Amino acid sequence: MYESIRHELLVMRDELKQSLYRNTASTNPQVRQYIQDDLDDVERALLKLEIGVFGVDESTGAQIPYHKLSALPTARTEEEIMYH
Repeated sequence: MYESIRHELLVMRDELKQSLYRNTASTNPQVRQYIQDDLDDVERALLKLEIGVFGVDESTGAQIPYHKLSALPTARTEEEIMYH
């Protein structure tokens, strides 16, 4: 069901890793931290896919609609999607 989202997350992970490691010496520490935070979010989403809890709102326990997850696959809550 989430195969296209999983693929997108894998691509995002690769791009973020490349960006993080390619620019380690020359990038502002704050920028590196933003990249690392994004990478952590992607890794968390991939783990949730692996263990079968992807798409479950971490605040309410409700299922986040697929179309919303497609827009922001790293979302932890449905509310996060509304404010992103």
